[in-house]
Amino acid sequence: MNAGVDGYAILRNYRKDGSLFWNEVYISPIRDSRGKITHFIGVQNDVTQRCEMQASLKKSEAKLRAIFENVFNAVLIIDEQGRIESANPPAEKLFGYPASKMAGLAICDMLVDEKNNKSDIQIDYFLSDAKTSSVRRNEIYARKRNGAIFPVSLGISEFTVDRRFFIAAIHDLTENKRAEKALRTSEERYRTLFENSVEAIFVNRGGDRIEQVNQACLKLWKADRAEELLAKHPLKLFHPDYHELIKARIHHSMVDNAINPFIEEKIVRLDGTFADVLVSTVPFTDEKGPMIFFVILDITEQKRAEAELQTRKKQYQDLSNHLELIREEERARIAREIHDELGSFLTVLKMDLSWLDKRLSPDSGKYQEKIGVMNRQIEEAIQAVKKIITDLRPSILDHLGLLPAIEWLAENFQQRSDADCVLTIPKVDLRLDPDRSTAVFRIAQEALTNIIQHAAASRVSIVIEIKDQNLLMTISDNGRGGTLQQSLLNGGFGVRGMQERARYFAGELTIQSKPEAGTVIHLTLPINPTGSKNSHD
Repeated sequence: MNAGVDGYAILRNYRKDGSLFWNEVYISPIRDSRGKITHFIGVQNDVTQRCEMQASLKKSEAKLRAIFENVFNAVLIIDEQGRIESANPPAEKLFGYPASKMAGLAICDMLVDEKNNKSDIQIDYFLSDAKTSSVRRNEIYARKRNGAIFPVSLGISEFTVDRRFFIAAIHDLTENKRAEKALRTSEERYRTLFENSVEAIFVNRGGDRIEQVNQACLKLWKADRAEELLAKHPLKLFHPDYHELIKARIHHSMVDNAINPFIEEKIVRLDGTFADVLVSTVPFTDEKGPMIFFVILDITEQKRAEAELQTRKKQYQDLSNHLELIREEERARIAREIHDELGSFLTVLKMDLSWLDKRLSPDSGKYQEKIGVMNRQIEEAIQAVKKIITDLRPSILDHLGLLPAIEWLAENFQQRSDADCVLTIPKVDLRLDPDRSTAVFRIAQEALTNIIQHAAASRVSIVIEIKDQNLLMTISDNGRGGTLQQSLLNGGFGVRGMQERARYFAGELTIQSKPEAGTVIHLTLPINPTGSKNSHD
């Protein structure tokens, strides 16, 4: 006013009631004919609503700027000619340009045809598409400042405020594409492994249908097409004896998400034949929900081979035991022949020498001395023959039975070693068939021989008792220990022979032997013959 010129101001005023309002004021001087200001004219308008709208607009612009600067995706503002007006920080990072360099670039120069590596993308297509009410995203390729090409998802929307412009939202799809490729590779590997697995595999989701089978499944169940198995209830593929077990295992896998280990089951092929298998269930969850992989190993040939092996093994064991029985019979025969022939011959020879000695004259001292030497040699030969006969087949075993033979064996052991031998036998009369008596006697003989050769024991105990129609014999010592156990591990024939003798008569022989803790041999043998004993000719 003092300057005498027009004035304009927006003032904040208060009404009479104390409320705030914004007042727009225009003031102009009025002059007389001499140019002197005589008075002023003023016009004022209440512009409170306009000021409040401008304040809200500034706040909105600030919010939009904050969103623009801080969103995760790259955002570009593009004019009608397709040139970039501004870019947010994620766009700078994505394309490798500073904001000052991106302004003015044509968006079509940053979008490429990945196959031809050319910037021939028609941006007009995207801009015209942006006029629609919904934003359509397109997967295309973009180029960084360094020339690297990468996949993106591009969405463009049109806006008009004081002019027409476009907002482009760009999302980098590099990691998505990499993940998709990894997923495809994984699925291809799964498919390859599934289809080419040696094990039969089918997929079930706990219901009454099979979802997927591999080629090994078709072969195992003798199916020509997968549909033949897919139409079956899973339980129908297995023997009825295993249905309850399979239900429990399916429930365990589905509810507890637990892997069931392989167990032996039996399947029913499509042609009605059976096959022995090992079955395991493995739980898994995909986008459709939980499911179970049934992994089946065909062990039919293995079971057949095992059965054949057991048959062969039994045949060899029977042959070995048969030969052992024949050997015992042959020993007894040889012992009898030696006793009858050689024993009789030596006895007659001794009698003849005695007759000759009595008929020599008293002055035949030299001849009498020679006859004495011959008598002693014959006596030694007789004792040697008796030992050979006893080693071949103790006559006491045939004439008096097992228990007296064990008593003789214990006495003989004590004479041959420095160990004390304590024998405990039942007072009742024990009657075993000759073959069983021989087996028990030979086991005891082998055990005592091992003690003499390896144990260095000072005390040995032999206990024989009868319990539940079984003969129980326990031979223990306080020797070094470990030798019989090691002999068993090394395949020693003496220990193996003891076990085979026991097994042949449906018995069992166990050995407990620890270093410096002695050895305990325990034999259990049925007294009466059972079906497990093999007959021999």
